[in-house]
Amino acid sequence: KKLSESSKELLSLVLTSTKAAQKKDIVRNFAAAVKSIKSPANHEELLKLFTNFVETSGAKKLSVEGVKAICEYLCEEARGSNPKVKSATSGLAGAIHKQIGLPFMATITPLAEKAGPTAAALFKDAISKNPHDASSAPVSAAAEEGDEEEDGEMEAFELPRADLFQSLPKDILAKMGQTEGKNAWKARKEAMEEVKAQ
Repeated sequence: KKLSESSKELLSLVLTSTKAAQKKDIVRNFAAAVKSIKSPANHEELLKLFTNFVETSGAKKLSVEGVKAICEYLCEEARGSNPKVKSATSGLAGAIHKQIGLPFMATITPLAEKAGPTAAALFKDAISKNPHDASSAPVSAAAEEGDEEEDGEMEAFELPRADLFQSLPKDILAKMGQTEGKNAWKARKEAMEEVKAQ
């Protein structure tokens, strides 16, 4: 059977009423329940339920761990071949990216690359079609208790860090800071072009 309208209400109720740490388990349990069902209609319906939740309650309500679990689930579904499931997968990825942007992209990209080139292309397309727009997140009429906590938690995504100075020549800062002589501007320009080429 297709998941019913009451499932939509149940998912929304469960995700909005649980603590952030438990949302990962909830997402994984829903995904595991659908994974055992062969019918693609059920997979599509669960993706649409999550999309509806994101669009009505906001991606931030999923918490950092919930979004990470959704990313894992999205990559599983992206491996399939059913076009409706792929479309629903792309729709959910786009809805989340539109609301939280870079943290979602930084989480989904390495998982998608592991899932294969088809999954990576699917998510790249979904992200490009749904650019980040913080104002797209739904605003509830009455602020709920714990909303501020969840907003701060979304900033807890661990984005990849890199020391960019290691990839630059050692004398690049000296060249960029050159001020003496008529041709100092040329040295600075060359240094900036070196950085740009890296």
